[in-house]
Amino acid sequence: MPDPVRISIDNLTAVRQFTATIAVGANATLLKMLLDTGSSTLAASRAAYNPDADATATHTKLLQTAQYGASAMTGGVINTSLALTGSDQAAAVTLAGAQMAVTYDTRPDNFAGAHGIIGLAYKSLENAFQMPADTWQNQYGAGQTYLGTKADVPTLFDQLADANLCSNKFAFRVSRSVKCAAQADPAADPLNSGIFVVGGGAECTDLYTGPFKPVAIVHEKYYNTNLISIQVGSQPAIAVAPPAADSQAVSNSIVDSGAYLLVLDQPVYEQVLASFAAIDPGLAGHLKNFAQYGINGGDQAVIDLAAWPTITLTLQGSGGADVPLTVEPRDYWQLDANSKGVAVVAICGDGYMFGGQSLLGLPLFCGKYVVFDRASGVIEFAEGR
Repeated sequence: MPDPVRISIDNLTAVRQFTATIAVGANATLLKMLLDTGSSTLAASRAAYNPDADATATHTKLLQTAQYGASAMTGGVINTSLALTGSDQAAAVTLAGAQMAVTYDTRPDNFAGAHGIIGLAYKSLENAFQMPADTWQNQYGAGQTYLGTKADVPTLFDQLADANLCSNKFAFRVSRSVKCAAQADPAADPLNSGIFVVGGGAECTDLYTGPFKPVAIVHEKYYNTNLISIQVGSQPAIAVAPPAADSQAVSNSIVDSGAYLLVLDQPVYEQVLASFAAIDPGLAGHLKNFAQYGINGGDQAVIDLAAWPTITLTLQGSGGADVPLTVEPRDYWQLDANSKGVAVVAICGDGYMFGGQSLLGLPLFCGKYVVFDRASGVIEFAEGR
């Protein structure tokens, strides 16, 4: 199996998600792609990549649709070459005949400012259809899927693994979830960059220290996990229940690199607020007030990180033992977030939207080395170097 390839990533393009650059087609068109473990579609914006200008692109009768929070995409699947270039600009993983959806719609917000998305979850999330005719030429709408039959389009990592181009695993090493604007040039701030490892994990010993903590993937839809409890500082641990029997959620949590915050099941979030209030009512007040500011944030002068406790999330381990993972105040608070002097709170409730499921986003990744071993069904966490 080829050696792992390290890809430089940053949160500058999408500001609340990390992107990697890929080269697509005969013209090696460079696309900044979201890295999202909460979806599985490989898709590019029509505004950034035009299959008609790619001499190596071939059309198919496959149609894909996907929903990303408030955004959505519909596109025709094309075959073309795709290359992931390593951090040293030399090592690369090149996939000939990659299957990638290209959107029909050119809205600039379709991928949060990026050119497309690499869905890193499992194939069961794919929403693909075999249509009667060439989907790029006919550009069927999402409401016309009844004309086709259900079909499978492999995820990018399934395609890479099937071609023996890499092991069926990947890893993240990041320090922030929201772009840090503390420096005049955010691109020069190392907090805004990270590393995505294609086909590797434990081999990259310079990226982590100490042992790995293996968390069980309890269902291969998203990276579904079992969140056992949440503890705020030294307050009593809050037990987290499984989803209700009538919920569509298959577990009570997922690990989601496409979320810039921890989105907790609303009843759990209310108990977390109560734990903060037991330490200091002012802490709970700041959490609620800054959550109301949303993605715009508020004045960070009122946030003294030294006064805030660590949050410990305990998840089901793959070997039977529970796995405690800490989230530091600097990670659930993002200071100098997008603008200097602005703080964003990266923890909130879901407003009863996700059926008893919490989204464990980038604050859980920050400061850690996180390996998604798709073949073994575990997510491994180690302290980052």
